[in-house]
Amino acid sequence: MPLSLPASSADLASAKGERGLQQTASEVLSDAMRLLEEGNKRQTLHQETLRRDLQEGLASGPPTLLNMEKIKARGRTQLVAQSNPV
Repeated sequence: MPLSLPASSADLASAKGERGLQQTASEVLSDAMRLLEEGNKRQTLHQETLRRDLQEGLASGPPTLLNMEKIKARGRTQLVAQSNPV
């Protein structure tokens, strides 16, 4: 399938081939397409994770105010319990 590239992209592909990083401009484009596909898969996975986390949060019930002093006190109690095993 013939492709048209902007001159700067064609120059980059040729330069990579000439430096021996890839044998041909086709290999440069194949590598670029592979990297693009990997990025797309990572992005899709990230979006799915965000959607799942959002749904989990929504399903957990109505929001409540955080009492930071209560949270800190609970954490301190847990630390003391861990450092003084029975």
